[in-house]
Amino acid sequence: MAWFRVDTDIKDNPKLRFLPESVQLRFLWCLALHKEGRLVNQPISKIAFCLHLPEPEVADLLKSLVEHRLLLDNFSPKGWEERQFQSDSSTPRVQKHRAKINETFPKRSIGNVPQHNTTQTQHNTTQHILDTKAEEDSDPLLSAKAEKKQASSHASARDRLRLEEWESWKKALAAEAQQDAGLPAAWTAAYLDEANRSLGEYYEGRGGRMTPTRYAWLAKALSKHPATRVLFAIEIFCDNHGGAKDERYLRGIAARLARLSPDEFQADMKRHRAKVPNGLYEAAEC
Repeated sequence: MAWFRVDTDIKDNPKLRFLPESVQLRFLWCLALHKEGRLVNQPISKIAFCLHLPEPEVADLLKSLVEHRLLLDNFSPKGWEERQFQSDSSTPRVQKHRAKINETFPKRSIGNVPQHNTTQTQHNTTQHILDTKAEEDSDPLLSAKAEKKQASSHASARDRLRLEEWESWKKALAAEAQQDAGLPAAWTAAYLDEANRSLGEYYEGRGGRMTPTRYAWLAKALSKHPATRVLFAIEIFCDNHGGAKDERYLRGIAARLARLSPDEFQADMKRHRAKVPNGLYEAAEC
């Protein structure tokens, strides 16, 4: 049976998370079809037959996946080659290496008695190491442990980069807020700390955490909007929805505020602070 790799961070993919759950599941079905060579450049009727779905539903599914850049125009999964690679089986490689060692260190004998020397001992040790490696590669449990260790190393490096993106955006936000609105860096830091606390509380209540991937996604989403609108969005988010909503909701508030005219923005700010007199604004001011 053929298989394909799915990274554990697929659950954090924003392009996939914003799609309905039924589409998310069927995207995985499409990946399975692609692995079997039954997706790329195939007629919709054939794909519908393979997925056991009506043609209109499959047409809408493929259109949505292409629009969200999860599939390319020819229905090939985007980034497939980067995430997939050949099996880790090392049997051919081990056999080739053993043959090379046998040519370099041939066995010696005097009459019918084998001559065991340092060279032969080295050869046996090398073969033992290769045998052990081959056993690890052929054993699913040992191979899985090695893969997990390698994936953990890659994930740690990736997480560091994403947290660096978050920290870099925080500094840029503070600088912009101070330059455009005269807000001190401590004010911005207080708002960000409260946002971080609210998001952490939200995920803790659901058995999760605010991951580096989520931080990087939020930084990228909020970087599109002016600093003053972002800070007020954080204020609304923490005052009204702290611990009850996730980073997508915060992004939505910022996007709404960014569409307001200056007068509308000021009016919205006054309304909120009159409604929540002891909110984040008052706490930051203290």
